[in-house]
Amino acid sequence: MQQVTLQVGQTATWTGIRPVTESGAPAKIDTQDQAPVLVNDIGDAVGTVSEVREYTDEATGKVGHEFDMSVQAVTENSVSELTLKVDADNDAGETRLLEEKVIATVLPAEAAAFTFPTPTIN
Repeated sequence: MQQVTLQVGQTATWTGIRPVTESGAPAKIDTQDQAPVLVNDIGDAVGTVSEVREYTDEATGKVGHEFDMSVQAVTENSVSELTLKVDADNDAGETRLLEEKVIATVLPAEAAAFTFPTPTIN
């Protein structure tokens, strides 16, 4: 599970999420049967998955997929639960979902500075 705390209008972005096998080796995902998606289960945060691409692991030479994910805060004082869903079956024909929960807590903005009106001079 991933957790993030935001304020309204902020976006959290994870760049280079890499599915791996049980042994930690790079894994490919199937984007034909089901594209990677970030589904909002509870709340109103907006989730997106983008930039699915291949990479080559420098240590092993094996090829896998990586992608980026973003969550944007919408409503103050709220909690959203999203589910990242990726088809872990690396060939077309069947779907085997790999899922991860993402919890986004949106807090109100807190004071960070002062604004001063123009002074009155007598």
